[in-house]
Amino acid sequence: MANFKWVRNPTLANGKTTWYVSHRGLDSGDGGDGKEQNPFKTRPQASAVATAGDNIMCDDGIWEDNRTTNSRAFNWWGNGKTVFDGRTVAWTIYGADTYNFISELYVSGYGNIPPLPTYSYCGKVTSITTGGQYANFIHCTVDKFKPQANALCPMKWRNSIFLNIPTASSMYSDIFTGVRNCIFHGAAPTILASATNIDYNNYTTNAIPTTNGNNATASTMSQQVKQLQTISITMI
Repeated sequence: MANFKWVRNPTLANGKTTWYVSHRGLDSGDGGDGKEQNPFKTRPQASAVATAGDNIMCDDGIWEDNRTTNSRAFNWWGNGKTVFDGRTVAWTIYGADTYNFISELYVSGYGNIPPLPTYSYCGKVTSITTGGQYANFIHCTVDKFKPQANALCPMKWRNSIFLNIPTASSMYSDIFTGVRNCIFHGAAPTILASATNIDYNNYTTNAIPTTNGNNATASTMSQQVKQLQTISITMI
């Protein structure tokens, strides 16, 4: 039997059952049971047997299969060098999905039905669709994501880098529960003066209005506008 090494234990993080998947594993018909040392081979197998809210830990490698489309949201985890590539086979996203420590993701957008998917500590999340999208990002690098205005789906962006956001995008106060400590590089979105839920402690190539919102009464440096005309990003 192969020796499987996992860099983290999701169950310790949230108390939920964890199912393991590896390209070296076996699906249930071939003897796999989804346990740590006997993982499934495919994401469809793991998502077929897991209960909504469970963890699914994916081993290193490029994953191009789609999940079992059963409307169950899961906590998806990467093992260090895990890539979710939805460019060849479309990857289905459900609201309340979370994606944790995935090295790279190529995903289509998610619609305006809360709860929204959340990406946490992902190396790079690249949108492969041009339409408006909804998602939460925490400690991620995000490319080509276009936020869509909808008061029913407030989004949370924290400590993330956003690249190539379409210039038509606008940040309204009603679509964000807060934008904190982010970098917007290249074609940054328009940040409207009414965007009261946006913390202006962000770096951007765009001018940020100072007439309304948090910035109108800023009294400390951490609250004030920080404009950066040239940002050189070497990471990714």
